[in-house]
Amino acid sequence: LQNAHELLSIVLIQDEQDTQLWIKRAHIQQLQGNFSAALSDARHALKLQPENTIALALFVKLSLQVHAGDTFTSIQKE
Repeated sequence: LQNAHELLSIVLIQDEQDTQLWIKRAHIQQLQGNFSAALSDARHALKLQPENTIALALFVKLSLQVHAGDTFTSIQKE
């Protein structure tokens, strides 16, 4: 997964407008447990192509994961 992430990062430097690349990198980061970074990539994909239902579904799923993690962390601190 790390190699795929690195390769996509390099390709994205050359083509920042490719929505599918942002979605793929978001999926990889999700699998790696990097939910905040994955959410950022999904958000970027949505900015490029707001009508993309895959990007939207991924963004919603990641938003729930990130916010659930925030809620769990705050409960632990109480």
